[in-house]
Amino acid sequence: MKNGHIITEEEKKYITNDVKIVAMALNTLFNEGLTRMTQGSNALSDYKKIVSMKKFEHWFPQLDYDIDKDIRQAYKRWIYLS
Repeated sequence: MKNGHIITEEEKKYITNDVKIVAMALNTLFNEGLTRMTQGSNALSDYKKIVSMKKFEHWFPQLDYDIDKDIRQAYKRWIYLS
């Protein structure tokens, strides 16, 4: 949209519908007792509770910043080249 664009009724309906869908999905998650914004985040949180934080941190230690940065760059390049 250009600066100063006045949205039409059709655009308002479209945006309202999009927001309602997200609200309904989040409402379902929260009603199920899940507190995270995504299902993946809820699954990881549950997994940490199941195995215990101590074991999780042992199996998946916090990486040094430079190592983490290198791994992320390599992963992004791999995804881009795939």
